[in-house]
Amino acid sequence: MRKFLSIILIAGSFLYARENKNSPFNDNSLSDIQIFNKDSVIIAGMQGKLLKTLNGGDDWIFQDLPTESRINKIHFTTSRIGWGVGEDGTIIKTVDFGDTWTVLNFEFNDIYFQSVWFNDDQNGWVIGQSGKIYKTSDGGDLWCAQESGVFDHLYSVFFINESTGFIVGGSWSSKSGIILKTTDGGKNWINIFDDWKAPFCDVFFINDSVGWVVGDESIIMKTEDGGNSWKKQESKVWEIFLSVYFLNERDGWIVGSGGLVLETKNSGLDWGINSYRTTCEQFDCIRFSDNKNGWIVGTNGIILKTDNGGKEWLAQNTESKVCDPPGIDVARCTLLNYPNPFNPVTTIRFDLPKEAAVSLKVVDILGRRVRLLVENTMNGGEHAVVWDGRSDDGTEVAAGIYFARLRVGEAARTIKLVLVR
Repeated sequence: MRKFLSIILIAGSFLYARENKNSPFNDNSLSDIQIFNKDSVIIAGMQGKLLKTLNGGDDWIFQDLPTESRINKIHFTTSRIGWGVGEDGTIIKTVDFGDTWTVLNFEFNDIYFQSVWFNDDQNGWVIGQSGKIYKTSDGGDLWCAQESGVFDHLYSVFFINESTGFIVGGSWSSKSGIILKTTDGGKNWINIFDDWKAPFCDVFFINDSVGWVVGDESIIMKTEDGGNSWKKQESKVWEIFLSVYFLNERDGWIVGSGGLVLETKNSGLDWGINSYRTTCEQFDCIRFSDNKNGWIVGTNGIILKTDNGGKEWLAQNTESKVCDPPGIDVARCTLLNYPNPFNPVTTIRFDLPKEAAVSLKVVDILGRRVRLLVENTMNGGEHAVVWDGRSDDGTEVAAGIYFARLRVGEAARTIKLVLVR
């Protein structure tokens, strides 16, 4: 049977979500999934909201939060108690399965939190930019800083027991890929791997010994001895790998840029392409509840579900949307830039097959808009736009990885931009 991939469109339609300024999906990447069973799922990534379903995605509930900040990651220790973290140093907590949330503190308003992990209802960690790590021992009322020994961004945290945990991150500007490990609950963090020159984006362990990290430049690495040694695994594509998940030691998945889904049935000895470039958007997270039911989320409100172990990714009771509508020859919508890497100016060039509505924006690795360069109807032919390394408000952005995202009608192209300072 031919595999296909459909995009779930929530709140009416994807066009409504993209064009209506009040839509919760404007410039948002759905970035995390918490699965309780095949029917109950909570999704994070929107400004001041979460998504929740109790019937496998047939119906979705928008849950308002007591903050307007974007929540990047969520983590539950039971079906009722969970935490979320995000921009502006936001930390939130629920004790009723996400029906209501409380903001825990406002002490970290200068930090962008990327990930959260709790071992139990009391002991947890949050991580973020500039090597920041904080731990709580009282469920989140009080947070104490832990020394990471690094200053690059930290993206994902995972504990395999109450004492032993891992954090991954890195930076293009410093050409670093970071894997931190603790064996004493975070009192000491040691960088156990420094042989990769691009960021690691996610870490996942299936037991105390076996785990994987994935990241930029299509890196996949596996350990079988609790992180003491790592072996690179090969993939067939070059993309940014953003999320990894294993059901057991054999069966695993990776998702990332380019609408990529990789799959292995032999513990990563071979990674096959499950789906690739059948959608315009980036996939940020993949999770499974069992060997049949799984979910993927990503940019612009994409939610995908499988109920047959990834053989098909299906929409549920919604209007499907393809990326190449009639009348647009997306193969001719070329997109490139030079120089790359650059400091601080690069020229983005694109070629339109005919007159069309065009949107060109620069986004960061989390899908957040940095700079809107074009939003207009343009004639067919060649076009060039300069980006000077500044955001919409005119301030210089930090060195790192960004993406130029071109939309021509509903067709899309994305390229990676590497800004060095």
